[in-house]
Amino acid sequence: MHAGLVISFEGISGAGKTTAVRHVDQWLLGADMNVAVKEDLLNYTGEVNDIGRKIKQILDAAAPTFRLGYPFAETLLIIAKRAFESQKRLEPAYRDGAVVLLDRDIDTVCALQLPVLRDLRPNVPEEALIQWIRLTNHLAALEPELTIVLEVDIDESIRREHRKALDDLSEHELEEQRAWCVRLQEDYKKVFAIPLERRTLIYVDANRPLPAVLDSVEQTIEEWFKDRNIRV
Repeated sequence: MHAGLVISFEGISGAGKTTAVRHVDQWLLGADMNVAVKEDLLNYTGEVNDIGRKIKQILDAAAPTFRLGYPFAETLLIIAKRAFESQKRLEPAYRDGAVVLLDRDIDTVCALQLPVLRDLRPNVPEEALIQWIRLTNHLAALEPELTIVLEVDIDESIRREHRKALDDLSEHELEEQRAWCVRLQEDYKKVFAIPLERRTLIYVDANRPLPAVLDSVEQTIEEWFKDRNIRV
């Protein structure tokens, strides 16, 4: 049995992260590999009385969602939820040799929280804020060893996210959505520019048809596995 492995999937909305995670999950299970999946934080439900679910309910009750008005407190709550799920479910699976698939991970936490932390502490360098989030997470939860960044153009991201309601969006709403995506993309770039120890970062063009994207994801993971003498 090989040691556990951790693979995260990152990118803006509509890039296909969740689809890729589901595909890789089924692919690896079909190869008789042990797999554990952490779903996107935004979709987390958890068990009725678990700590993670209670934390998520606090974050969901904010308006807008996750914005409590206290950036460091909300960041710590997000990491606390991650710590609970990691220690309860993901780390035991990892120790048993599972491939742990993370649908959005610490990079997304950094990219989403950087703007509010930056506004609150304008005199603190952005790199210091990113590293604070990473260090806190490092002590609390599993970290990715391979991150696959699914890159998608902003207009394509919006089209995919609002496929059924795109015609109903006003020009103002479209511009707001586009501006938000641009800011998020820029913050992702800042996060990815700071290396994460022992992590391999690989970009995949997600503008292509889905089968081509999933093939690229498989090939990326296969090559990464080969370097570790693991066959799928």
